[in-house]
Amino acid sequence: MTDMRLIQNIEELSGKTILKAVLVDYESTVMLTFTDNSYCAVSAYGDMYLLDSEEDIDDAMFRDAGIITEEEYEKRERAEMTIELKYREDAEKAAYKRLKAKYGDE
Repeated sequence: MTDMRLIQNIEELSGKTILKAVLVDYESTVMLTFTDNSYCAVSAYGDMYLLDSEEDIDDAMFRDAGIITEEEYEKRERAEMTIELKYREDAEKAAYKRLKAKYGDE
């Protein structure tokens, strides 16, 4: 995953071509999509973040900006949940093995 970074100077966006600009209401954010597949999120507070990949953007914001469909959003959420459940299961198994090694089958 690449980093989302705060833009300190608007000139950092020089040379980029805007493909799409959308207001994301619940976040009060303007989402700019550039032709080089990068993004800029401009918050209601005036903070601007440059995002080099869609992986940096919250899926709900992407959905609300019309960049992905509701179906794609749900697919991503299911995939994320599956990864999270697998991580938890692996962590619990590892903890069980450590405790079993330390205390036996008591």
